[in-house]
Amino acid sequence: MKVTDIAVSAVVALILAFPSAILFSFAPVYSDIVLVPNMPLEQYRSLSEDEAMEFNSAPGGLREIGGIEKVAYMLRAQPLLYVKKSAAMFVALFLSVIVSLFLLSKLKKHNK
Repeated sequence: MKVTDIAVSAVVALILAFPSAILFSFAPVYSDIVLVPNMPLEQYRSLSEDEAMEFNSAPGGLREIGGIEKVAYMLRAQPLLYVKKSAAMFVALFLSVIVSLFLLSKLKKHNK
């Protein structure tokens, strides 16, 4: 296999794997509805554990979010988690596409 074949396979794999990794890492997040504090995240994080418990149990202390709002909230709350999930998915998909393209090129050469 030539270096150009590997480079082309890598580019195609990147084009196929990157969007898929991003979409799949957020799919479970997007589908659920969760309760979150009804105050800015930075302000909520500054509360002590007791204050947070009191705030959460107060009427209007929590609100439901879902869809794209939830994705944005979760990214702000735990950005590293979703970067890791996307990276793991990307590596798996990238390697899968590279191997598939390599096997396809071998098959094409064998059939010639």
